[in-house]
Amino acid sequence: MTKMIQRSHPDAEKINPILHNIIMERSDKLDKGALMTNWDCFSIPEFISIADYARSLTEQPSQLVDLWGQLYNRGHYQEYHDHREIDWAFVYYVNTPKGSSPLVFLNHGRYYPKSGDIILFPGHEQHYVPPNQCDGRSIIAGNLVHS
Repeated sequence: MTKMIQRSHPDAEKINPILHNIIMERSDKLDKGALMTNWDCFSIPEFISIADYARSLTEQPSQLVDLWGQLYNRGHYQEYHDHREIDWAFVYYVNTPKGSSPLVFLNHGRYYPKSGDIILFPGHEQHYVPPNQCDGRSIIAGNLVHS
């Protein structure tokens, strides 16, 4: 499984302002250079709707095991890492103001997202986010395993 899946959410304009507010309110921990919510945002229906959309894009049935939001302000980043024990990881881009950092993959180059984009990738793919050049870049991320 080495393919990447990239799509645009059909209801992004409607749901993204709501998602961004939730992320802004709940991102209160610094993790590897960015602010984040708890890892287990399973009780937030709006986050679950994004996870369900991600699950609908995979070819095999999958189970959601982690779900969180992150807020990147100026200078925030994410270190190189992977999700090795995970079949699919996803990132949904809620807010991407001018100056938003790309998602960089070791083997697949840079991905410059726009609000409403989702990218799914195999968990073993190493990736990072270079220092952000704006305030308010927000994402929802999650991990899926085959059921």
